[in-house]
Amino acid sequence: MSQDKPAPDRKALVSSATAPATGATAARNGNQWSYHLAVAGTGAVTATGTVEVSNDGTYWVTFGTLSATGTTSASDSVVGTAPWAYHRARIDTISGTGALATITAAGV
Repeated sequence: MSQDKPAPDRKALVSSATAPATGATAARNGNQWSYHLAVAGTGAVTATGTVEVSNDGTYWVTFGTLSATGTTSASDSVVGTAPWAYHRARIDTISGTGALATITAAGV
């Protein structure tokens, strides 16, 4: 996984996390979205994440969960359709030497 900024059509919700972390709340325009978890490091790497959505920014529901395991890098994605007003993501677990995890989002 490159540590460069995500492609212009993808927004980083959690970027280069080395430990469990929750990203900031962001507006979510449109109904169809994709979320992508990427983890990279040395040797075996693992990360899990959760994408949450809300209509009021107070009460959150799980939109999807992500899990990536591999050697030096791994990824997982979830796509769905729902008209939520806000989204946020969190890295729930991360392991591996020098492991960094990022969750990005894009309207599709």
